[in-house]
Amino acid sequence: MSHHLYLEVFERPAMLVSGWPVLGAFDDLLTQVPAVWDQVRQMLPPPPEGYAVARNELGDGRYHEVVGVLVGPDDAPPGPLTVRLPAGTYLHTRYAGALDGITTTFQTLSASAGARGYRIGT
Repeated sequence: MSHHLYLEVFERPAMLVSGWPVLGAFDDLLTQVPAVWDQVRQMLPPPPEGYAVARNELGDGRYHEVVGVLVGPDDAPPGPLTVRLPAGTYLHTRYAGALDGITTTFQTLSASAGARGYRIGT
């Protein structure tokens, strides 16, 4: 089945993502992130704004991600790690489907962002 990716680009105020950390090379993330998503979905009910991923490129093909949920400044963070994302331009898509399809969707999001002149993780 084909999945049409709707990519939204918008300015967003600073926000917090609370969840579980994943650290590794991009190829490692292809297996690590879906495993963490399994844990997140078992531990947390679906949040109103949906689940979220914060990604930071560390260099040399390594990334640090926090897989979890968006939380408000006064909310108790549900995950062991909470990161603050600064105000700025963000790319957004919604994904509905099998967990193992998230990786392909992210690769499509990344390629589409690059084609528009955006770089994910900056």
